[in-house]
Amino acid sequence: MSKKVANQFACSRLILPEHRDQLRGHRQARRKEEEHRLPCLDQQQWEEFEALVKQSLEQGLTIMVTAVSKQGRYSATGQVIKVDPVIRRITLATRGGVQQVALPEIIGVEAAPGSPGERF
Repeated sequence: MSKKVANQFACSRLILPEHRDQLRGHRQARRKEEEHRLPCLDQQQWEEFEALVKQSLEQGLTIMVTAVSKQGRYSATGQVIKVDPVIRRITLATRGGVQQVALPEIIGVEAAPGSPGERF
């Protein structure tokens, strides 16, 4: 009897095209949500980020800042020219000009590959 019931469900595994499209859309929405989610950063990581930003501001170190916005992940490479704690933004001098990055959006700061004191 149980074999007959198992075969009954094996026949109903077909998915309607509309349902398949909905599932695909749901998966894409979840993937996009994962891309936009900010990871939890601990205090030690924030201190490392702060040290690199301070070194860039004082010594001209070129850094690469990775951030997440509503459009997705992006990175900016340059030297810090201004840190504004009131509006919580850092300003970078990049090859393309000046770019501002919001502090809450930052998920990574690292020394940029290449010469450590390269000026733009």
